[in-house]
Amino acid sequence: MDGLVVVTLHSTHADIVCRAASAGKHVFVEKPLTLTVADARRAATASREAGVVLQVGHHRRFQGATRRVKGLIDSGELGEIYQLEANLSGPSGGSRTGWRSDPAECPAGSMTGLGVHMVENLHYLAGPVKCVSAFCSKISSVGNLDDVTNIIMEFESGTLGYVGTAYGIPKVFNTAAFGTGGNAWSEDEGKRLRKLGIDPSAVEVADLGGLRGGNDTPAETGARARLLIEAAISKLDAYDGFRPENAKMLIAWEEEMSRRSLFTLPPVRYEMIPSIRGEDCFAADGCRICSNLCPHNALAVSPEGRMILSKGRCTGCGACVSACPAGAFDFPGASLPQL
Repeated sequence: MDGLVVVTLHSTHADIVCRAASAGKHVFVEKPLTLTVADARRAATASREAGVVLQVGHHRRFQGATRRVKGLIDSGELGEIYQLEANLSGPSGGSRTGWRSDPAECPAGSMTGLGVHMVENLHYLAGPVKCVSAFCSKISSVGNLDDVTNIIMEFESGTLGYVGTAYGIPKVFNTAAFGTGGNAWSEDEGKRLRKLGIDPSAVEVADLGGLRGGNDTPAETGARARLLIEAAISKLDAYDGFRPENAKMLIAWEEEMSRRSLFTLPPVRYEMIPSIRGEDCFAADGCRICSNLCPHNALAVSPEGRMILSKGRCTGCGACVSACPAGAFDFPGASLPQL
């Protein structure tokens, strides 16, 4: 036996890791590593001195969209990072039984079982933490654990971070970075990347002020609004590597709309999605790897044998980009090593 996987009570992790290290065994331990800083240091020291690998089961840093947020930060595309946010919450809590409902084994409620993943995600994105403060609250009368926990962190870089977690609410998953050059979110368990740039990628309602006066019909007003929105898309050409087919507009508009509805439109938002270089695609030769793999049925072959991507269905998960044997996909802000 070369190693072992530790999935026991949280309070037993440190002793098991130390015993395994003394026997020369590598260890994969489920999160949390331990319940105290002293035990964590003891386990890490024992593994280091024995020359064995100690790995903690924080799998969410390896999810595609989270890795791409990291790539955007490292490449400088998001500029200087001011703030990070993350939340992992879910409906379970009061229904937990046995030791999983014991506050001694699960201090800070869902932070021990869920939020700890988000702490690790922010550490992955921003590095060491200099200062931490936390708040816990027991709101529900059901169960023994705290229902809500919030953590505020100051990183050594000066960036501030927030982690929220709760039991008893619908599932929430997001990891976000906010910088001077743009913002990016990893959502839906890392399957979805959402990215917003600064002014070139958004049109405020105030920019539609020229439509206030006159005797335009609703159709004319709608048509002019459409022109403004299409003009905003052209501004995205300012982004390196961008092509119009990489922009999915996240605002619905109608050909005919009243002035009232026009001025209640939210700012135009976009998300980046892949595009296909037809000259490099193997679809004409029978390749269907990307369309068979796509979890959203966003890829299909045309009667002419060309692979077509549906913007409406595509969520930007990147599965097709990493699977394509021809490297025929372009995805601004994401590269194959990041997927």
